[in-house]
Amino acid sequence: MRLDKEYPLLEAVQRTVTVWIYKFIDRPTDVYSGISPLIRFNFFLGLAPYRLKKSLTNNLMIYHSKWANLCSFVVVLLNIAVILVNMEVGYSEKADQDFKQKLRYYQEVGAGVLTLLGVFCNFVYSKKMMQIFPNIQGIDESMKVLFIWVDHSIVQVNIIISLFLNVVYMLLISCWIAMEYLEYVPSVLLSNHHAFVVANLLIPYCIVIIMETQYYHYLSLVHSRYKLLNDYLMTLLPTENRHKGWTEETITKLPEPMKNKEELAKKILSACDPVFIVDHIAALHIRLTDTAYLINKAFAIQLLIKVAITFVSIVSALYFIAIHFSKANHGDLDILFVVWATSNALEVLVTVHVTSQTCDEANNCPRILHKIRNHSNNEDLQEIIEIYSLQMYHNRLIFTAIGLFPLDYTLLYSMVAGMTTYLVILIQFNPQDFSMNMNFTTRNITM
Repeated sequence: MRLDKEYPLLEAVQRTVTVWIYKFIDRPTDVYSGISPLIRFNFFLGLAPYRLKKSLTNNLMIYHSKWANLCSFVVVLLNIAVILVNMEVGYSEKADQDFKQKLRYYQEVGAGVLTLLGVFCNFVYSKKMMQIFPNIQGIDESMKVLFIWVDHSIVQVNIIISLFLNVVYMLLISCWIAMEYLEYVPSVLLSNHHAFVVANLLIPYCIVIIMETQYYHYLSLVHSRYKLLNDYLMTLLPTENRHKGWTEETITKLPEPMKNKEELAKKILSACDPVFIVDHIAALHIRLTDTAYLINKAFAIQLLIKVAITFVSIVSALYFIAIHFSKANHGDLDILFVVWATSNALEVLVTVHVTSQTCDEANNCPRILHKIRNHSNNEDLQEIIEIYSLQMYHNRLIFTAIGLFPLDYTLLYSMVAGMTTYLVILIQFNPQDFSMNMNFTTRNITM
């Protein structure tokens, strides 16, 4: 996704990184080569049961892979082991735990179970994910009819940068935990946990981060093409300072020199026909919408799992913070749990932002078409715009978590309202966690 012009510094950094990267690798020529770093990274982690390899025509294609299935099986076994260890250790100590510790225990086990379900769904919906790339490649070829070429290097550079940052982030966390365990630095993350508990939390966390990165970049493929089509339509929109051009009448004649090149002449004539342009862009828009729904269906369960984890973790973290500040001596705060809940909240925020951006770009196309219609005297053009705008209106792009709730900014409002309600309920049903400070405050008031 290209950075907007209002961020010149970030755009300059991206441009510099792009130049540096392509000193070492070749520029991508299609969607397969553009997305290849992400596919190969997920292949080695067992999160994508498919891989890229060259076809007979020497082009990259996507295929199912037995080795990828084996890697996925190893990841599933690793998650099962994490869950069993948490359950075994937690069950033996659960009788002596207070409500706060039990809540943390169920949170750790639940995170492992939901992460396992996410990996399983990633495997089950692999065929749908594999359909994404041929769809995008076909759309790219169809866009060339309108003389629109997609810059695949933007996606590839963004993927390389995001994967690099993810790896560095995980390495920094792992190194910090190791230094805490060896007592080289003050204990922060391990203050209320054993080292193996932190490690068990880190494995599912890394898997979820990579799966979400995969989802973001798949959506960026759709978003960038929506934006190209909308920008193309905007350049054709007449203004007061510009000739009305193709919206006045259909161009049916070409200059004499072009008649000698019949093939090129036909392409240019088609590209100048307003009815053909709108018809072609509307067809591409519908294909992009179908691909976007395919991505949403492939990741819907994982997104539902992520929202559920985030909701429970934030409510629990807020409850722990309330207990911490309610005590007169301000007992030890579970820093690891608060950091994890904050990270989950940021991930949901990014997910909502990406889905909302894609939906806004997709649903902007009919508005642009209506502007063109209002400036046009071409009756054929007006008629076809009316037909397609009605179709786009009834087929507006909306991302959902298996139909339970929309993945837009309204989700944030709903989550805040739900968190507030459940936090109040937790505090009311567990007054013993706050009794110490309440008694202390009462004594001060009576004195």
